[in-house]
Amino acid sequence: VENLNPYLEHSVSVAALGTSAVASVFITAQLEEAAVSAPTQLEVTSIDETSLTLTWTEPEMPNGIITNYQVMYVGRKLYNVSEMELAGLNLEGFSNTSGPLLSIVLTDLVPGTQYTLSVTAFNGAGEGNASMSVIGNTPVDAPPSGSDGFIFPDGPRIAFDGQMATILLPNPLKINGPLSHHQVIVVLLPDSTTSADLQPANILFPSIDSFQTYADVSGYSGASPVAYITAEFADDLFPADNTFVV
Repeated sequence: VENLNPYLEHSVSVAALGTSAVASVFITAQLEEAAVSAPTQLEVTSIDETSLTLTWTEPEMPNGIITNYQVMYVGRKLYNVSEMELAGLNLEGFSNTSGPLLSIVLTDLVPGTQYTLSVTAFNGAGEGNASMSVIGNTPVDAPPSGSDGFIFPDGPRIAFDGQMATILLPNPLKINGPLSHHQVIVVLLPDSTTSADLQPANILFPSIDSFQTYADVSGYSGASPVAYITAEFADDLFPADNTFVV
C-alpha cells in the first residue's frame, strides 16, 4: 500500500472477492516519521537598535512530532558594506528554540543592519525544509560613547611639541550607522590639576551643551574643566593618516 500519510496509524484488513467473502481481522500499524514541511508566514518586527522579534506558523505537514526549530540569520550593514566585509563583521548564526514555540527575540544584533532570516523545523526524521526568507532591519544608533568600540581603548594618542599637539585619531570599529562628521575636542583642565587627576577615570568630561569656542576659553583659569571644538570635518574628509595637529 503506497502514498500513505507518514506517522499516522493505518488499519488494514484483507478480504477475498466473492458473495460470501469475510474480511480478515484488522491489523493496525503506524508509519515512521518523514521530513517535516517548511514553516510559513514568517514576520519580523524591530524592537530596538539591537533586537528583532521573529514569528512563524508551524508547518502544514509535520509528518511526526516537531522537536525544535532552527532560526538562521545573516546580517549585512546598510552602510559602508566594503569596510564591514574587510573587518570580518558579517554576522552569521543560529538559535534553537525547543518545543512548540513559534516566536523568538533575537538580541545583541548590530544597529543599522539588514537581516535575512529563515526557520527550519525538526522532527524524529531530522531536518525539514527551510522556510522562505524574510528581511528585517535594525535602526541606526548613535556611535558608542567614550572609548567603547575604538581601536585605541584609552582614546587618541597624543604627542606634544611645545604648544602643538599631534593627535593620532582612533578609527571607530563600531559606528552603528552612517557617520555624518567627526569632531576634535580640547578639554582645558584647571591649573590646580594634579598628576593623579590626569588619569582618564578622574577626568570629568564637560557636557556637550557646555562646549565653547577657542576665543571664549583662551586664557581660562577657572576651577572646572571647559572644552571647545577645535575641528569638525565630514566623514569622507577623515585624515588618511589619522593625524591631526592642534
